[in-house]
Amino acid sequence: MRLILSLCLSEGFDTFPTLLCADGCSMIDRRMGIYGYPIEIQALFFMALRCAFALLKHDAQGKDFIERIVKRLHALSYHMRTYFWLDFQQLNVIYRYKTEEYSHTAVNKFNVIPDSIPDWLFDFMPSRGGYFIGNVSPARMDFRWFALGNFFTILSSLATHEQSIAIMDLIEERWEELVGEMPLKIAYPAIENNEWKIVTGCDPKNTRWSYQMEEVGQVHSLIQSITIFLQHKQTFSFIFVYYSAIEYHSDYFWCSATVLLWMLTAACIKTGRPQIARKAIELAESRLLKDGWPEYYDGKLGRFIGKQARKFQTWSIAGYLVAKMMLEDPSHIGMVSLEEDRAMKPVLKRSVSWNC
Repeated sequence: MRLILSLCLSEGFDTFPTLLCADGCSMIDRRMGIYGYPIEIQALFFMALRCAFALLKHDAQGKDFIERIVKRLHALSYHMRTYFWLDFQQLNVIYRYKTEEYSHTAVNKFNVIPDSIPDWLFDFMPSRGGYFIGNVSPARMDFRWFALGNFFTILSSLATHEQSIAIMDLIEERWEELVGEMPLKIAYPAIENNEWKIVTGCDPKNTRWSYQMEEVGQVHSLIQSITIFLQHKQTFSFIFVYYSAIEYHSDYFWCSATVLLWMLTAACIKTGRPQIARKAIELAESRLLKDGWPEYYDGKLGRFIGKQARKFQTWSIAGYLVAKMMLEDPSHIGMVSLEEDRAMKPVLKRSVSWNC
């Protein structure tokens, strides 16, 4: 664990305090336009640091790591809550951004061009609700919705209480787009046409609203571990540290993957919205057994069994079982969730260079 922390907390030239991630090595082993600082990596990194903080020994070496972790957590929580968060009001602010601003008075700190806001977002963003966008880097914002990253901002308490509630509001307001007829889409919307050709290199294994599974070892082992998590919290904590460093690779991106049910359920329970999870589980129950527990579903609404979906897929079964167990006994949420750390809300102070 200390070796992983040494790697993750080392200084670099990327955008501190986030972790730089190359395309093709996060969530999926193919190019999908997520180079930079994807929300999944940052949310898991935050959760891993909090788990490591609880597990480290308070000896001489551990004390040094703990101090570095605390500093990184403070910086990371502020960065994510401020620059990755998007709701209707913030979208309007970005829409009116001025460019080429300098000094500490700059509002558009990443010099994002307002014309880069995709057209679909204006209709997608409801008046009630919000989410953490997919990626933020200089002159670029990826406004796509990523389910896993947003759920783990809730479970790790990276999201504030208000932001967590807003994420649930968004799911309710945009149920058809994000859930459809078979929960749950991991990303929305899918990239299409020329953008798909340029970003993926016309990858036939990653066409819109579908995928053809190729390499699932890491996800498979993660889902098998979930059943252990409900009984062994320390194992759960350490594995999060491990997965924050290597993530896991699979070719599911545009499809509906039922494995996400347990993450949705956990997030719903934590935010006091179990009815959302119950509705999603009922949707899944109406088809999973009848369809033979397929690996994934195709289509914008998730209506069709995936073109090359394996039947009786372990992660589909495990994801459903864990979701069902947590809904029946909400006390299990403590096994997969971290409560908000009040110390993560330090008093903001001006930097030393403010008056220079």
